Amino acid sequence: VMATRSQVVSLNIFPNPFKESLTIDFKEIGSESARVDLLTSTGQICMHEEMLASPFTLDTSSLIPGLYFVRITRQDQVLLMKVVR
Repeated sequence: VMATRSQVVSLNIFPNPFKESLTIDFKEIGSESARVDLLTSTGQICMHEEMLASPFTLDTSSLIPGLYFVRITRQDQVLLMKVVR
C-alpha cells in the first residue's frame, strides 16, 4: 500500500494554443532538473528535453498542428498538461 500526499504545484504552460514555441513556467524546479516530454495524441514522444531552470522554452516550429501533451517528470512527481498547436 502506498500513501501519497497531495501537493499544490505552480505550473504554467503558454501560449496554448502554441505555434513556434512553448514556454513552461515551473516554479518548483529548484536545484533538481526535470525531464520534459512532448507527446502526440497517441502517446508517442516527439520531443524530449532536460529542464534545468524555469521558465523553459521549447522550439515547436517543426511540429504539425494537432493535440499534444506536455509531461514533466521530476523525482517521484509526474505532471501532464494538454496543449494544442
